[in-house]
Amino acid sequence: MALFRQVILTTIILAILLSLSSPAIAHKTRSRAAPVYYHVDLADLLDVAGPFQTFLGYLQKTSVIQTFQDQADNTKVGITMFVPRDSAFAELKKTRLTKGHIKSLLLYHALPKFYTA
Repeated sequence: MALFRQVILTTIILAILLSLSSPAIAHKTRSRAAPVYYHVDLADLLDVAGPFQTFLGYLQKTSVIQTFQDQADNTKVGITMFVPRDSAFAELKKTRLTKGHIKSLLLYHALPKFYTA
C-alpha cells in the first residue's frame, strides 16, 4: 500500500510539472499574441524531481526517453508519465530482462495525452 501511495504521489508531482510543457494547457497571453509554450526536458525533470535514477537510466538505455520527449514536445496533447521510485526496482534487478522486455515495460508507464491529477 505504501508503494501505491508513492506511485500516486509521484504521478501527481510529475503531472503538475509536465503541465508546464503541455501545449494543450499551456498558458496564453492576454493579448492577441501567440500562445506561450514551455519546454521541459524530461530527463532533467526526472533527474531533479526525486529518486528516479533507475527509471531514468532504463529510459536512456532503451531510448524510450526520446519517444516520451517527442510526445511531450511535438504534439498538442502532451504526455502523462507514471514514474516509480528507485526502491520499486529492487525486485526487478534480480530478474533477467532483455533490453526489449525493459523497453516494452517502460512504454506502459506513459499515456499519450496529458491528464491532470
